[in-house]
Amino acid sequence: MSGTPSQTLYVNNLNDKIRKQDLRLSLYTLFSTYGQVMAVIALKTQKMRGQAHVVFTDTASAMQAMRALQGFTFLGKELRIAFATSKSHDVAKLDGTFRLPVFQTTADDAPKGVKRPREDDDAE
Repeated sequence: MSGTPSQTLYVNNLNDKIRKQDLRLSLYTLFSTYGQVMAVIALKTQKMRGQAHVVFTDTASAMQAMRALQGFTFLGKELRIAFATSKSHDVAKLDGTFRLPVFQTTADDAPKGVKRPREDDDAE
């Protein structure tokens, strides 16, 4: 098996000619036979084409699906499956650890026309 067991599986070597909605439904149907699937994330961006994340409600189901489907021919290609390296947002929401990302800005990010603070300005 690949990586530390988790509830989220990273699936790649997917057929990128399939429409996104059809791919999500097909993956959901296939993987839900091994446990309750919370989400299937499949994007068609250049970077994520041919890849997806399948999120289960528990790690045991994810492990069972991974063992059973590793190398399985799906839509004309052999699946390659590994455990995801980070926790999915769905799992974080479920266990109460989800936090919205915090974006830090600098004075250089301020819109035009807005006074940018100088280093020697003191807060009053």
